[in-house]
Amino acid sequence: MQQIASKLLLTELHYLKIIPAQRALLNTLAEQTGIHAHLSAYAEVEDLDKFCRTTILRGTQEALDNVARHAQANKVDVEISQHANSLCLKISDDGQSFEVL
Repeated sequence: MQQIASKLLLTELHYLKIIPAQRALLNTLAEQTGIHAHLSAYAEVEDLDKFCRTTILRGTQEALDNVARHAQANKVDVEISQHANSLCLKISDDGQSFEVL
């Protein structure tokens, strides 16, 4: 998934659209793993600067890679929201957790 996601990042961010890039990541995850994925994002996320959009996409890539490798999940939800002056990227799944020591 990582090679495809890296190619996707370059292509999608070249055109500066984070929501289609996120959807493509989730579609790739679903196709490769069978994990059902859902995206919820506010439209103004497209107005963020390139650095913020890249950070969101990289964070999502890493989280989805971990879900695919370790969580044994059936579904994952990605939510990008704005709260006051903050941006929130929330990724949740129904898979197994791990014990932190």
